[in-house]
Amino acid sequence: MRSRREAVPAPVHEIRGIKKRISLLAIIMILLAMIGGLAWLYFAHKERDSEAF
Repeated sequence: MRSRREAVPAPVHEIRGIKKRISLLAIIMILLAMIGGLAWLYFAHKERDSEAF
């Protein structure tokens, strides 16, 4: 009797691996976008404060 892992065709495992990589890359991209947006807001706000003095 074959195990479940052997019973599933190889491309299915490859697709699962690709899905995991894509989701990990998506999370990294979202985090980078959030950090970039916060940094942009921080520096834009900091420049406005320095102009007031």
